[in-house]
Amino acid sequence: LLAVPSTRADSPPVPAEEPPAPPSDISLAFVEGPLLTNLVLNLGGRLRPHEDSYNSSWDTFVENLWGEWEFDPNSFRTNQFAHPYQGSLYFTAARSLGVGFHTSAALTTFGSWLWETAGESKPPAINDLITTSAAGTLFGEVLFRLSTLALGDSDDPGFWREAGATVIAPL
Repeated sequence: LLAVPSTRADSPPVPAEEPPAPPSDISLAFVEGPLLTNLVLNLGGRLRPHEDSYNSSWDTFVENLWGEWEFDPNSFRTNQFAHPYQGSLYFTAARSLGVGFHTSAALTTFGSWLWETAGESKPPAINDLITTSAAGTLFGEVLFRLSTLALGDSDDPGFWREAGATVIAPL
């Protein structure tokens, strides 16, 4: 059967075609998320006194790359807050640059893997990889949406909205 468009005055309007999404910048998201975030966290960790797990090098990277993974008995606070928050940094860096959810999740997993193999000198931990990737993706999406709400619909949200969004999701 042929569908005939309704000409009645009370019929709902036909929605206009949605504007195209802004182009994403996956290369910048890759650099800003996994690479720069890990570099800054590693350099910050090296400044901590009596902490040698951040003294990673090319040799420890190669050892971690080919060595066995372990279970890291971090504290509850580290496993349930620090690892998800670190993962959310990778994730929100990508999402804020227009990268889609699934690609951002993949970048989060890559960032976690890179941290476990190159960011620390100790052997990589499978539970840290899983927690940082999975919980970081979920927590990151929540923070991304909250920061988007804080910015509002305006093209120029103003200083306080920008500041609030930055506090919610720094990257």
